[in-house]
Amino acid sequence: LTIFIILIFLQSFSIITTSQFGIAGITVFLLFQVVKKNLYQKINVKFLIFALMLLAIIIISGHVNNVFYSSQILRIIMTIVIIYATYVYSKTIFQNKEKTERFWKIYEIVLLIFLLYGVYEFFAIKYHLPLFMNIFNNNTSYSPKGMYSYYGGWNEGYRLYNTFFEPSVFSIFLAFNFFIILSNKYIKSTNKPIILTLIAFNLFFTFARSG
Repeated sequence: LTIFIILIFLQSFSIITTSQFGIAGITVFLLFQVVKKNLYQKINVKFLIFALMLLAIIIISGHVNNVFYSSQILRIIMTIVIIYATYVYSKTIFQNKEKTERFWKIYEIVLLIFLLYGVYEFFAIKYHLPLFMNIFNNNTSYSPKGMYSYYGGWNEGYRLYNTFFEPSVFSIFLAFNFFIILSNKYIKSTNKPIILTLIAFNLFFTFARSG
């Protein structure tokens, strides 16, 4: 469970890497869990219909707009598989109140660690300190980052990206977490102001308009 939660934050970390693309750690983990726990047996007709319709819509849309590439089919299929794997694995996590409480307790701790790293990143950029978490930013699909790879942007300054491959993606992740923490009954009310403040700090300094 802890590994799964950590991998949620390590979106740019790939276990299998080639010169052109990498397969994210969370992808490998989820597929392993699906096979290990025979979760693939829970595939139903409704999901298959949804997956095929989604695939068809994307392919047709790509051809109509003349922006479709054959390699996109593999990405689309992989995305559908990951959505399904996440769904069925999540059902095993939230089976009862005890497991749910355990999940959110670990999630809160991991989130806090990564938010504090975001504060470190802010000062690291200013004082040219190494961004040591970039060792997990090795996915060749998203331009791997070095220890001193700072991210610039439209505001002519440096932007926080944490362990994500791009500040805008990090900002979307933070925005989701802001509302998750705000409305989560499993997070202590005394801890919420601290976490929400750290989320707001990280979100502001991504300087991302999408988040």
